[in-house]
Amino acid sequence: MILKTYAVFALLLSSATVFGQTVSSSLVGTVVDPADAVVSNVPVALVNQDTGASRSANTDGSGTFRFLNLTPGTYRVTITAQGFKTLSQTDIVVAAEETRSAGKMVLQIGSLSDSVSVTADTTAIQLASSEKAQTVDGNQLNDVTLKGRDLFGYLRLVPGVVDTSATRDVTGPNQISGITINGNTSAKNFTVDGITDMDTGSNTTLHYEPNIDAIQELKVLSSNYQAEFGRNSGGTITVVTKNGTQQFHGTAMWNHRHEEFNANSWVNNHNVVNGAATPIVPYRYNVETYSIGGPVFIPKHLNKNKTRLFFFGSQEYTGQFVAGVPQSKYTPTALERVGNFSQSFNNNGTPIKVLDPQNNNTQFSGNLIPESRITPVGQAMLNFFPLPNFTPTLPAQLNVINYFEQGSATHPRRNDVVRVDFVITSKLSGYFRYINDHDDMLQLYQGVSFTSDVGGTLGAKGIAPIDHPNPGHSYSATATYTITPTLINEATVGESWNTWAFYSPDNYASEDRGLVPGVPSLFPVPKGVVPGYSAVNSYQNLLPTFSFGSPPSNSMAYSRVSNTAGAFENFNPIWTYLDNISKVVGPHTFKAGFYLEHNDKLEPFGENYMGAFNFGPTSANLVNNTGDGYANGLMGYVGSYSQTSAVTTYNTVYWNAEFYVQDSWKVNRRLTLDLGVRFYHQTPQVDLNKTFDNFLPARYSASAMPHIYVAGCTTGAATCTGATRQAEDPFTKTFAPVTYIGLFVPNTGDPASGMVQLGTNGVSL
Repeated sequence: MILKTYAVFALLLSSATVFGQTVSSSLVGTVVDPADAVVSNVPVALVNQDTGASRSANTDGSGTFRFLNLTPGTYRVTITAQGFKTLSQTDIVVAAEETRSAGKMVLQIGSLSDSVSVTADTTAIQLASSEKAQTVDGNQLNDVTLKGRDLFGYLRLVPGVVDTSATRDVTGPNQISGITINGNTSAKNFTVDGITDMDTGSNTTLHYEPNIDAIQELKVLSSNYQAEFGRNSGGTITVVTKNGTQQFHGTAMWNHRHEEFNANSWVNNHNVVNGAATPIVPYRYNVETYSIGGPVFIPKHLNKNKTRLFFFGSQEYTGQFVAGVPQSKYTPTALERVGNFSQSFNNNGTPIKVLDPQNNNTQFSGNLIPESRITPVGQAMLNFFPLPNFTPTLPAQLNVINYFEQGSATHPRRNDVVRVDFVITSKLSGYFRYINDHDDMLQLYQGVSFTSDVGGTLGAKGIAPIDHPNPGHSYSATATYTITPTLINEATVGESWNTWAFYSPDNYASEDRGLVPGVPSLFPVPKGVVPGYSAVNSYQNLLPTFSFGSPPSNSMAYSRVSNTAGAFENFNPIWTYLDNISKVVGPHTFKAGFYLEHNDKLEPFGENYMGAFNFGPTSANLVNNTGDGYANGLMGYVGSYSQTSAVTTYNTVYWNAEFYVQDSWKVNRRLTLDLGVRFYHQTPQVDLNKTFDNFLPARYSASAMPHIYVAGCTTGAATCTGATRQAEDPFTKTFAPVTYIGLFVPNTGDPASGMVQLGTNGVSL
């Protein structure tokens, strides 16, 4: 029976922060004679069957032996006692973060020269700890076909784990979003060799993943784990990398996928683009991987017994053509670009109605917008998009889709893992590990729905995809020192970091603001280097966002605002320091330790410095609304506009500190108590660039705030028509001519803030 009680006291805890722990384990067993009486004070030897590293201990008064702070691996236990045959039990597999029970080991009467050999059970029932966990070894990962050789694909097979992600493949970024452990969707932690591997901004993106050939074990701690691992109520996913052994071992593999192995889809065969069926999109995936490990030695000179120094290395190269999401859009027709909507229909075949806001919302004669009412800027925005290339064949597509495109982009990856293990003396051992996860992908259809621009502003060169490199790195070192057979200390230090970046492969030539001449802005588009950032992050003279809503359905849009407005770099270096000390006192196994983490998060915020136009029809716009988004754009009727004056870049640093004390008390052979407490403290987050702000109500003045004329009715009618439609000052409730709607109210706000009246340097088209 195992009972577990431990309390957690939180001084300050942030849900956006994750913590790690070491991956050391323990082995516990009981020695008895044939009459089931305990045998105390007998020597027990422990040997790692892979490396030959050895440890020794003695049984206590209850016949129990304990080996603490073990690295995961396969072990052999040998017991020698006067008057008994030597007992040797082999193939005892100790998993990561596990207290493994070797069970009851029965000595047979005889001489020491006689021996008894026993092979341990491959899968042991957890009898020495109260935790609920699942361990997957590297062989299991390689025995299951995982799409993309992504380690998280295996977690779907682990009891208690649910993965709601549509796919698990290396085509996307490293993330654990979508994974639920025992019903908990948040507060998950992911560690590699005890080092936290999480971006502390999103708390779901990983810095890196080790390749499958380099994984010795994958373990999921789902519930009831000890105070040593008590921070994450949502579960902890731990990966342990492979170490070298006394023998050389290696692997090599090549995986290949190609669209030539796939039949074209029914949809492609029925979608006629430029007069022909849509060809199958390129889909190519090649993985070349190898690994090698063994002893580092020079015969007769260095590590001649192959028990002191070991290495392991693995590389995986992945070449991909990743298919983007197919784009089915309604792009402006050649007639609509010049104001002729006479051939524009709804899906049911009825003609659309383009209304004239300046003539009591009556329909334009023949659905033709007079040339004098067309604004050059709005027309240039429509001309930015390619002409139709798609002939609908299904009724549901008629007048809803006239442009179809699909494509693939490259996504090369390279993953390197190097680990060196050392056994300096019988008391001092450890390892150094380095991981490089290089990831660079081109992203199609990020804010635009086309690449080849036939008939649009860009011509055959089209619009460039987004280059999205996401490399991650980590190195760590761990040392274990056996002070006495019952007192062991373990220390770890490591750093991990990643870069989440976006760039333009054509240096923004296909997104230059000059492609839409005369496009206005509320604030002048800033120039130079983004404050508080590196020189690569400079403001670009980019196009504003412009979208047209619905109707028409599936309208085109240009939107590069989120994370891709000019060069974007996001850094998250994390330093981790851990120390754990273990002590055996009679039936008690005490363990205490601290965890210290230094976080640095640098990221820009507010990329909409180029402006964002929305021409979509909306009931909120009682005046400038034709009922069609493309017609609104042609006539310069802006439904809404937004712009930030500059990009804010915050650089946040803070510390996480934790410490714990726990006791595994073996009351008797059938009862173990796990007791412990864990404490947390997080320092305040400090923004080195001083961008944080707050709202102070005492300093707010409504009269000092700039405000804008809104649509109003002098009679208070629900629908404004004719002479009742006026511009209204929302603060003073006074009226002005209808043409003032959307303009700033004169003499409001602070002129030094840069606020100006629309129409002089504003967004009226």
